[in-house]
Amino acid sequence: MKFIAKILFISFVCCGLQIFVPSFWWIVAPLCFVVGLFFGAGGFSNFLAGFFGVAFLWFTYSFYIDQTTGSVLTNKMAMMFSLPSAMLMLLLTAAVGGLVGGMSAWTGYLLRRVFV
Repeated sequence: MKFIAKILFISFVCCGLQIFVPSFWWIVAPLCFVVGLFFGAGGFSNFLAGFFGVAFLWFTYSFYIDQTTGSVLTNKMAMMFSLPSAMLMLLLTAAVGGLVGGMSAWTGYLLRRVFV
């Protein structure tokens, strides 16, 4: 599976999973793990695909929520973390989600290497 296609697949399927199972933020991890397990091209490539797939999803969704609510919660959270801008809070959210997705995809690839 090509790199961009893998990113888009992860983003769209994770979006569907998070719509139907909204209370489990970690639902992205099993999907990224399975993508890394079955469509693994390389360790770093899988990490980046999982990272960018989930980070893109979480950033766009948090940006959408931020814009529809008038940035109330984002500004308060940015003040709590002593961040100078609410946009940094959105980037931090994307980075946390990206690390979960990237590590999960990388772990799937490493498990594949154990058995293949």
